[in-house]
Amino acid sequence: NGLYKVAIALTNLSFVELSGDFVGCEVDFEASAAVKVMTLKKLIITDLELEFLISWRPMLVSLVMDGCNKLRRIRVFCELLNRFVMLRCRGMVEPEFYTPELVSFE
Repeated sequence: NGLYKVAIALTNLSFVELSGDFVGCEVDFEASAAVKVMTLKKLIITDLELEFLISWRPMLVSLVMDGCNKLRRIRVFCELLNRFVMLRCRGMVEPEFYTPELVSFE
């Protein structure tokens, strides 16, 4: 019936790239708070799942989303984020940001 759980417990992981269908799958990156760069390519997750995924990344400085078409109304709260790229996220209607360090938005 597909992937049930993804868990990564590397405390020094600094880069993560996810792609594919994670709907209904528990994604556990809580131990990977050191992630600085996250790339999401054609990732099928809900708005709330994205918020949860980002909320555990206090060191995140770069977020790239490419083709994440299921996302509609996202909220990105990230103190250190300075680069945000959103490409081909055709379903997006209302992104909300609290990113005081943001210097690059594409």
